[in-house]
Amino acid sequence: MKPPPFRYHDPARLEEALELVGTLENAKLLAGGQSLMPMLNLRLAFPDHLVDLNRIDTLAHVSESGGRITIGAMVRQREIERSALIGRACPIMQEALTQVGYRQTRNRGTIGGSLCHLDPAEELPIVAAALDATIHANSSRNGSMLAVQAEYAAVTTVEGLSGADGTLHPLQAAFRDNHGLQCGFCTPGMLMTLVEFLSENPVPTETEVRVAISGNLCRCTGYQGIVAAALDAAARLRRAGTTEPGSESRAEA
Repeated sequence: MKPPPFRYHDPARLEEALELVGTLENAKLLAGGQSLMPMLNLRLAFPDHLVDLNRIDTLAHVSESGGRITIGAMVRQREIERSALIGRACPIMQEALTQVGYRQTRNRGTIGGSLCHLDPAEELPIVAAALDATIHANSSRNGSMLAVQAEYAAVTTVEGLSGADGTLHPLQAAFRDNHGLQCGFCTPGMLMTLVEFLSENPVPTETEVRVAISGNLCRCTGYQGIVAAALDAAARLRRAGTTEPGSESRAEA
């Protein structure tokens, strides 16, 4: 079978690739292609744009520094399998790779392509967890960590914003009073983004608030109420003298 039509992009720099993925609608990344190409040919995936990472040399490296091994996302599985450095420092990774596909597929398959699926039944995610690996995920906005890296760390969710007695956090109260809740679909993400933002910028401008929430989409397009709630919350938090969730200073009655 033949894949559906798409526009092909082959950036040479990581920044260019991130910009393409961040601006193009319905774009897919092509690494080794061992999963994506069959999906395209079987018409199980219908991207409008295909961004090929194979020309980005900065993603295809294996190095050691400070007792840690760094493996770029575009390093081929066969390269890891044959690497003397990996064999010395992480032999379990080479042993695991012998169970991944076939020699032919490992010649093209990449470590980034394998890890991005995060299938708990696959070998490389298990090895990464066993080795306490840090996986850096990048976007045109910033870098992120994956959830597995939060193990044994404190994680605050939207449920943790209110007090033990159910009293609303000032930000939650401001959302209620300024009609920032809308349908509620985007509310948890908006709240957690703004808690962190207001802790760093207690006296924000409207423009700064809009930039801070630009990575969160409101399907009701109710941004005006959300922005008003953020500015109101900033004032409440300044009066209360805190921006930290779990604080004793809570919303005004």
